[in-house]
Amino acid sequence: MKRIFSLILPSCAVFRTGIPLPPCTAFSTPSRPSAAAAPSTPTPAASSSSSFTLQLDKAEVLSAGSLALPPMISVPCTFASPNPDTIEDCNKLLTELIKPPNVEDLFEWYYYTRHMPDADPSWGVLWPTAVTLTNYLLSEPSIVRNKRVVELGAGLGLCGLTSAALGASSVTLSDREPYALHCALASAACNGLSDTVKGAILDWCDEENLAEHRASVVLASDVLYDGETVEAFAKACITIVAKDGVVLVSDPETERFSGARDMLVKSFEAATQGNVNIEIIDLPLPIVEYGGVSLDSRDHEEKMKEPTVLIKCTFSLPLPIVEYGGVSLDSRDHEEKMKEPTVLIKCTFSLPLPIVEYG
Repeated sequence: MKRIFSLILPSCAVFRTGIPLPPCTAFSTPSRPSAAAAPSTPTPAASSSSSFTLQLDKAEVLSAGSLALPPMISVPCTFASPNPDTIEDCNKLLTELIKPPNVEDLFEWYYYTRHMPDADPSWGVLWPTAVTLTNYLLSEPSIVRNKRVVELGAGLGLCGLTSAALGASSVTLSDREPYALHCALASAACNGLSDTVKGAILDWCDEENLAEHRASVVLASDVLYDGETVEAFAKACITIVAKDGVVLVSDPETERFSGARDMLVKSFEAATQGNVNIEIIDLPLPIVEYGGVSLDSRDHEEKMKEPTVLIKCTFSLPLPIVEYGGVSLDSRDHEEKMKEPTVLIKCTFSLPLPIVEYG
């Protein structure tokens, strides 16, 4: 089993057995947005035996924590799918996940070591919504293959990392918690995905910053728990997603914030003038198989029993496709102008013009 030897350097680089991990310059996003209840009846997901398994009882301790970094473990993971090519890719490219041992240890580290009693340790949990969205991607790999992908509120980054393993051309992980991004980027490095995966601080209300991360696919899981951030989340998705892009949001069937999915759908429809197709899909429960009896694995197994749904939004925005690599004021201003919807006035004339003859 590979091990991580972590230390903080001036460049914020982390090293594992002499190999540098991604710089921690791209941490995470804004306050976690939300979305809410579906206006339409959920359609059942296609039956699939695709599954992601986190083998918590085979986890290895990497660090008990320090002043700079939280306690971390490396957890082996495996994939199963009817598509042998899909599984070969994932099992080859995503074999371990770096995460805190559990929420309790992470909270104690925040409280006693960092003296941050108000810190939110929830990012250290692998939520069922992330697992079911990952399973959906395993059953539909073409959604992300050869595409630019952004995961908002990424947490441990499972969905984005899976997208990279499935052949996404680039993946940007974003979360408001810098230590969450540290773990996610460490996972990318440990699995040889650093060339594809990067992190970024994305404020959902900062359109200029969001516009620099255009993508064909936006992923998010369990981000719809605050009614005040739903509209900002919807606008962030629309700013990021390219023409004919897709937004996939997995959410607990029983909403964290009542009415959030309905608010999200209405925000999408209002912002796109109806140029969006929205489906609410029931996702199959994860297949959880743990032989161990550790507290963390039992707790994780219990969480995986929570039913989830997928909000699939396919956009057909009649806007120009603008791609700029620069960040000059002029290019950003021009790119912003390109978001203005336009119409074509086509006039075809057939006027009986006079016949003029001059000698």
